[in-house]
Amino acid sequence: MSCLGAAGRSRSVAGSAIGMLRIMPLLGGLLLLGCLSDPPVPGEPEEQLAFVLDSAVRDLDPRFTVDEASMQVSRLIYSGLVSVDNARVTPELDLAEAVERRDECPADVAVFDEPVCYRVRVRQGVRWHDGALLTGADVVHTYRSILDAELGSPYRGSYGRKFIDVRPVKGDPYAADFVLFDDYATFLTDLVMGIVPAHLADEDTGESDRRYIGTGPFKFHSRLAGRRVIFERNGDYHLGAPGVRYLVFRTIEDEGTRLLALVGGTGDMMLNAVSPVLLDVVERQPGVVVESIPSLIWGYMAFNLRDPVVGSLEVRRALFYAIDVEEIIARKMHGYADPSTGMLSPISWAHEDSLERPARDRAKAEALLDQAGFPRDPDTGVRFELQVKISTDRFRRSVARSIAHQLAGVGVEVEIRSFELGTFLSDVRQGNFQATILNLPDPSEPDMLRWMFFSLSTPEAAPAPRRAVREADRAFADRRFFPPALGELIEGDDPDCRAWAREELARGIGRFISRAWGRRPPRDVSNRTYYADPRFDCLVMRAWEEPDRELRRPLYQEAQRILARDLPVLPLWHEHRVLVRRERVRGFEVLPNGRLTPLARVTLEDGVYPPGD
Repeated sequence: MSCLGAAGRSRSVAGSAIGMLRIMPLLGGLLLLGCLSDPPVPGEPEEQLAFVLDSAVRDLDPRFTVDEASMQVSRLIYSGLVSVDNARVTPELDLAEAVERRDECPADVAVFDEPVCYRVRVRQGVRWHDGALLTGADVVHTYRSILDAELGSPYRGSYGRKFIDVRPVKGDPYAADFVLFDDYATFLTDLVMGIVPAHLADEDTGESDRRYIGTGPFKFHSRLAGRRVIFERNGDYHLGAPGVRYLVFRTIEDEGTRLLALVGGTGDMMLNAVSPVLLDVVERQPGVVVESIPSLIWGYMAFNLRDPVVGSLEVRRALFYAIDVEEIIARKMHGYADPSTGMLSPISWAHEDSLERPARDRAKAEALLDQAGFPRDPDTGVRFELQVKISTDRFRRSVARSIAHQLAGVGVEVEIRSFELGTFLSDVRQGNFQATILNLPDPSEPDMLRWMFFSLSTPEAAPAPRRAVREADRAFADRRFFPPALGELIEGDDPDCRAWAREELARGIGRFISRAWGRRPPRDVSNRTYYADPRFDCLVMRAWEEPDRELRRPLYQEAQRILARDLPVLPLWHEHRVLVRRERVRGFEVLPNGRLTPLARVTLEDGVYPPGD
């Protein structure tokens, strides 16, 4: 248990898991020998908890963490003003003691049109890991540094579209004022960013591990390339000292080796790092516990609506009826998922309950494909070829093959093209795909609907050549200035959407003028399907501007009904969060968003140690 270094590769366990587990003692010994050269983990085995990750932690500074492993682990060092790490996935104050909307903003920002200001007060007595006190200056430093182009934070664009500035409060060292361009509903969730210390500001551009000083439940201890990160308990944590002294994150990219590490006792915990097909085998191993809960993870098939084939609604509906989600969940996921009707799972407060996923209906799918103008070839029986891009992940490829097999039954020949993760995600972000299968790991905030489908947030904004499919025309509209079909709302019967459309028209004129003067305001590029519906735009933008949750709910629910009608993506499933742990690990609460902050409440039971310790 004291080695906890990176392990080597093993062959696939998908088809021979039981056989590999029989020779596990030998392989476990090889894993141990392979990491003897790594520096030992401090402390005794009963003080160490080894958490196994499937990808490396790239950075711990919360202003730069964009991959899931880095974000999850970073939160254990850096607390935020607000946290959503709870069973309801709703904002709760953490470092913040109070968040209040101000009636007036500082006089020197009056040049902006009606700015909105919030004052945030931080808890008094909270200390950084080096002993310094947390103050409002740290909040100001954190957010100003993100807004500063020189730092290069990937969050600058998102915050820069909302925040004018974050300012100290004269006479109150424990407060900071947030100056916003407009009020918006998701301000609290924008305060989950980890706060970094102002007194170490001169180290912001360096790579020294000294800059990993936070206020979270664990302190940074050391790291070993991309293989291992070690944290130590923060005894002064403001929510109570953790029960584990040393927390060790091991990166093992190969699934078979991860499995052997846990079953062999060189790892203690994994979260969503074992394929469902292996969980039944793992569960039968002595000393191992498997726990799962429904989650927010959303699996879906997305389409590029500029494509003349999947740009047809009849084609998308046909594919929807051709895919048997229940069968894939049963055979590939072994029940560790629930069928999905849309992005928001039933856990979400904004979920639309009236939507139902239809049962598989091959006859209906075939009729829709005929209606769309894609008859079967009399010789091959193939209607058209669909290219589906995915990552190289073995389990995801297996799921894609199952979908391809089902679509072949209605005459759709699927070409699965798998790419390394970086290339795959780059293509998706650029809208360079016909169809793709993806997971959205944490759509806890229903404003993600706007993020993913708002018509002005496409990778390309300028108009593209029109194709023959009339339904796809909106996908080719000029999105540099105005949402497509805005006139439909201006001439429509809904007074709220009519008012919004007129305001959006004025904003579009402002965007046009700005571009004419050579200024290009930042824009989101997260609508990779090129979907556009004017009423959907109105609903999600009004919901974004509405602070009252009860008034937001019906807007999001109608937006979900529109997406279910138009199917720019096919909802597939909500995968469960699955925890695999040794029996000695007690007290970890699996959260719907998969956060690791419950590690602060974990204890290790005396006398229950891995074999050989």
